[in-house]
Amino acid sequence: MRFLRTMKQTGPRKYTPALMAMLTLALIAAAAKPAHAQTGPAPSQIQAKMKQIINLNFKDADVTNVLRGLADQYNLNMIISREVSGTVSLHLNNVTVETALREILKTVNARMEERDNILHVFAMSEAQNRAANDQEMITEFFSPTYTNSGAMVNVLQPFLSERGRIQAFKDARSTQKPEMIIVTDLPERIEVVRKLIEKLDTETRQVLIQAKIVETALSNNELMGVDWTIKGTLAGPPFKFGSEMANGGGVEFGTLSFDQFNAVLQRLSINGKTNLLSDVSIAAIDGEKAQIHVGEEIPVGITTIGAGDTGALFGTTGIEEIQVGVKLNVTPHILSEDAIQLQVVPEISSVKGFTTLGAGGSSSAPITNQRTASTSIILASGETLVIGGLIQDSITESRKKVPILGDLPLVGGMFRHKNTTKEKTDLIIFITATLMEKRSADAAPAQNQPATAVAQ
Repeated sequence: MRFLRTMKQTGPRKYTPALMAMLTLALIAAAAKPAHAQTGPAPSQIQAKMKQIINLNFKDADVTNVLRGLADQYNLNMIISREVSGTVSLHLNNVTVETALREILKTVNARMEERDNILHVFAMSEAQNRAANDQEMITEFFSPTYTNSGAMVNVLQPFLSERGRIQAFKDARSTQKPEMIIVTDLPERIEVVRKLIEKLDTETRQVLIQAKIVETALSNNELMGVDWTIKGTLAGPPFKFGSEMANGGGVEFGTLSFDQFNAVLQRLSINGKTNLLSDVSIAAIDGEKAQIHVGEEIPVGITTIGAGDTGALFGTTGIEEIQVGVKLNVTPHILSEDAIQLQVVPEISSVKGFTTLGAGGSSSAPITNQRTASTSIILASGETLVIGGLIQDSITESRKKVPILGDLPLVGGMFRHKNTTKEKTDLIIFITATLMEKRSADAAPAQNQPATAVAQ
């Protein structure tokens, strides 16, 4: 490795007496001033060395060895990062030390900075990190209106810098204030987070679920369920029922337009044994389950057996409630402005009887009949899903007796009469799904909880 230093010399300079007098006065004035009274900073020693003219010629030389050689040759204070590596090949004539250093560093994607009369040499990747570390961090607060802050934090985390921090915060003093998102990061990253929140924090659409549950007694001709082929002959276009819906037997599904829906209700009302059990309207968030229950809750004693410290068994008794009747679970999924997919699970349960529990039959529990079906169907907004074929058998006993005589022993049976009536009923469920309009910006934020309605 060879360092060639070229010094340019010129002939002796001639100074006039007037110029020499001015220089002498300037030197006397400068000597008379105290050191701390200088009006400008002293020129950098390293800058003076960097202006020297050199010639360089290297081939496949290790860059750190080249940098160390230049530092030794020209007495430069230099710190080289471990990230700087590679080889250089160059041929330079009549260039300054500073130019040579910069060209050498370009070939290995590095740079240098002067601080406190020391040259710091580091890789460009380190330079970018240094710039980010030197940049001021700022903190901003965001209050999403419709989206859960905790869930949004997980989405935003990958878009922060290495120094960035993000957290969801909720004021414990108030349950009315929404959660806030606190972000501390570089200004450009804060701007990225702001734009993402604007895109993510959109109102979740809701669907109005209107459910009518009708119970109708079946005639002798409808022992397998309501004959929908007859109902479909009403005025208007034919009903869009599948083969199961038209023929009866089993749980049946079909769709009705608004006019068809009203026509069916009118036709069913002609039957004097039709009873409207429930008429419920609830709003359900897109993708969230809505539940409707029509019936009663039966308390049941539950005994739990455990062992004490001594190993002796003991029992604790609690009360749980079992829901019987009609339970309807509906989950809407908005496909477009005029299409809604409904996942519907109707469940019908009734008490069949009771069974004794415990030693000596000290307690009893209900025996229930349960029927469940499920379907997934696409409706136009405002269209009605009808579910039929949920047939129940009911037995009604009535007793009549002649006063006083009916209570006599032995002969009282002659003056009493028991009548048992068996009846089949078809439970029909009408579900109308309508896409709701978006609320105004100042409306209360939606709560991401399942909508539940209970009708008795």
